[in-house]
Amino acid sequence: MIGKTIGPFEVVEQIAKGSLGILYRAFDKRMRREVALRLFDEDITSHQEAAMQFAFEIELASKVSHPNICNILDVGTHGHQTFVVMELLNGMSLHDRLRKEKTSIDQALDWSRQLSEAVDAIHSEGIIHGFIYPRNVFITNDNQAKLLDIGLSGLQSGILDSILQSDAGEQHAGSEATTHAGLQGGLKQSLDLQSPEFLAYQAPELLDEHQHNEVSDVFSLGCVIYEIATGVRAFPGTSPDLVIDAIKTSRPLSPTRLVPFLPISLEQQLYEMLERDPKRRMQSASQILADLQRIRRDRTSISIKTGAHIPAATSNDWPWLFACVSLIVVLAYLIWGHEQQTIVVETSNAANSMEVVVPTVLPLTTDVGMELHAVISPHGNQFAYAWQGPN
Repeated sequence: MIGKTIGPFEVVEQIAKGSLGILYRAFDKRMRREVALRLFDEDITSHQEAAMQFAFEIELASKVSHPNICNILDVGTHGHQTFVVMELLNGMSLHDRLRKEKTSIDQALDWSRQLSEAVDAIHSEGIIHGFIYPRNVFITNDNQAKLLDIGLSGLQSGILDSILQSDAGEQHAGSEATTHAGLQGGLKQSLDLQSPEFLAYQAPELLDEHQHNEVSDVFSLGCVIYEIATGVRAFPGTSPDLVIDAIKTSRPLSPTRLVPFLPISLEQQLYEMLERDPKRRMQSASQILADLQRIRRDRTSISIKTGAHIPAATSNDWPWLFACVSLIVVLAYLIWGHEQQTIVVETSNAANSMEVVVPTVLPLTTDVGMELHAVISPHGNQFAYAWQGPN
């Protein structure tokens, strides 16, 4: 296929091979730009019901244009195969990014906001993603989060049941095997879809074979944001049974215990997103987005109020931070104590006297809340800190 032309697109190289087809890098001769072209297996759209659902969802998805979505540029047929053309992205998956480097609190909040905007955008068009997890999120080289595989939920659901039952084990090869197959049709047939990596982001009701909807997308998004913020999965497990049991029976570890100084309001939001009961769960991506924007404003207001910069600390930085703060407190204690009342004790020799310093400890602030990141000015006459508390 390399070097061949599909419509106006010249195939340059194969990027990946997955369960539903092959992803290529291609060159658009009309627009003079590189694109990503996914050529679907012929079997995928040879089933009438699958073809109709696929065409309907791709048409919907092609109308959604958003900076945090991998946008669809074109769709067509090549012989008996359907192809979809998307923007070509440079970077790596969120899965790989989280394992490559630490994520700051500010970066975690920013990626979470971007993904919430993306999910809100597709839900506004009546599109359910159905498979939000770190390998389906792409982080570009300029730190922009992109949600992938919009418009494939029909192929990810029960509509693939007849295909996967006949082709189980044959269609699930390559790095994208779990990226495009769905829970409903393929869960019982595909070993890939029974992997802990897939199951760890599925809402409890999906494990009981309910249909995907906006609220199940909220749960999956909550799992992703939890992992972005803490660096660990909300529902870890080394086997499918352990993961399923964790999702159905356990509550994720407190994010603020895993990452000190993580906003408590973010922890509260995550627990609302990860409610096992769909009726008690946060109901929409727009609500998630509004809460994240408020959390970010509150965090920014701390810096504005005090004039202190809030560092982008990560979970591995806290031991050093605590040591630095402890040292600052000791130094501040000594500086203030030196300026306090002194008592002169006369000795038998009137010419000699000894000064005994009696420090007086005074509170620096009466603000209700938490004072963070205390620092002393180079001259020792000013003290700055970040404050987090009620507005």
